[in-house]
Amino acid sequence: MERVPPFRYTSPSPFIMSIVEWYYGDDDGQQQGPVNLNFLRGLWEGGALTSTSLVWNETMEEWK
Repeated sequence: MERVPPFRYTSPSPFIMSIVEWYYGDDDGQQQGPVNLNFLRGLWEGGALTSTSLVWNETMEEWK
């Protein structure tokens, strides 16, 4: 039996993350976006996004 190496997520560069369009699920479960990273930060800092919020972008293959 062939062993599969563990999954290792490598984060894109900070520059790439800043220009990527982001999406998130709101309190009603509706998709919102696209928004930029600064907008997401504002949502996080204001409490609208939590550690259980769904947030994704087009670089995340598993979300397509």
